Amino acid sequence: MAVAAVLDGMPARAAVDPATRLLGSYDSGRPGPLLLVTAGLHGNEPAGLRAVEAVLRQLRSSRPPIAWRVAAFAGNMAAIRENKRYIDRDLNRLWHSDIVEGLRNGAISPTETAEHAELAELVDLLFAEADNATGSVHLLDLHTFSAPGYPFCCIGDTLQNRRFARAMPLTTILGLEEQLDGTSMEYLNERGFTTLIVEGGQHEDPRAAGVLEATFWYALVAAGCLRRQDAPGLAAHLRHLRDARGGLPYVLEVRYRHAIRPVDGFAMRPGYTNFQPIKKSEHLADDSGGAVRAPFTGYILMPLYQKLGDDGFFATKPVGNAWLALSQFLRRLELWRFLHLLPGVRRDPGSANSLLVDRGVARWSAGRIFRLFGYRKIRALDDHTLRVTRRRNDLRWERD
Repeated sequence: MAVAAVLDGMPARAAVDPATRLLGSYDSGRPGPLLLVTAGLHGNEPAGLRAVEAVLRQLRSSRPPIAWRVAAFAGNMAAIRENKRYIDRDLNRLWHSDIVEGLRNGAISPTETAEHAELAELVDLLFAEADNATGSVHLLDLHTFSAPGYPFCCIGDTLQNRRFARAMPLTTILGLEEQLDGTSMEYLNERGFTTLIVEGGQHEDPRAAGVLEATFWYALVAAGCLRRQDAPGLAAHLRHLRDARGGLPYVLEVRYRHAIRPVDGFAMRPGYTNFQPIKKSEHLADDSGGAVRAPFTGYILMPLYQKLGDDGFFATKPVGNAWLALSQFLRRLELWRFLHLLPGVRRDPGSANSLLVDRGVARWSAGRIFRLFGYRKIRALDDHTLRVTRRRNDLRWERD
């Protein structure tokens, strides 16, 4: 395997330098689902690479019967070598349709930044794997974070992604994709991949690789590549993940993102951890404008304690089972087709999956009600109009 030689004896916080982007694969030749795994999209997160090494080594040793194939890839190889989040631009914010398609058709040069070259190669490899798939295509994206705290999963809120995440005995975060643009999760969701992000723990925590390894095994089962009884040590992995989750709610929803710029001089106050309870107006951080306070009572997510990044922190609230069941019911009935009949709501002529909402007339509908129907991405076009975009549940990968 590409990373095996350099991993042996390396401390957990050291950079990993894979020799090739393909970290390894395992298949049986039998038709079935495809599981793709990415690790190191941020170069200062080597735990995912270690987890990949451990799982593929075990697969080759125990040789369980697998349906079709699993293949794992390194993300930002240049940043991995330097143990930096990125070189020029955050690779996990570059996955915009115009950028990806421009790289693929030659309209954008891969030499524009270090990350453009990384993106061009990674996309080609993922799409080549998907083109050869004999069944559904799943993507597991492995990460860690800068602050201490509990591990968690993150999904784009479609029913197929919910089914994938439901197998994981970790807290699942909804709504993070609303707050971020240009992520691999969003881009690949729109092209028919079922996707799941796992944040395994703090970058330097030696336990993070074990959490990511356990979720890798669960992803193989959830994707349909392995039967539960054929996954080595699955019961131990279940105990590991349940212990790692602690007493957190199973589902939380991001309601707020505190975006930052280098000129802001943003600094978190010390001591915050992932999912630490916060109270409304609590003094969380400071910037050039003064104190930064919590927007509501809930849980803080990913407080920034590293030099690079444009997300200061996120604020979340629990989601109840009744809300999840109702949203599933409404989506299966496809009642979203009638939302344009509501006052202040009209179809977006530029997108079949978007609605335009008059903020003055439809104040009641700008948030959670639209999310019930699968409209997870909400953006202000101007002071008077919101665009809300629906995550489709019926997408499947199709060859170009």
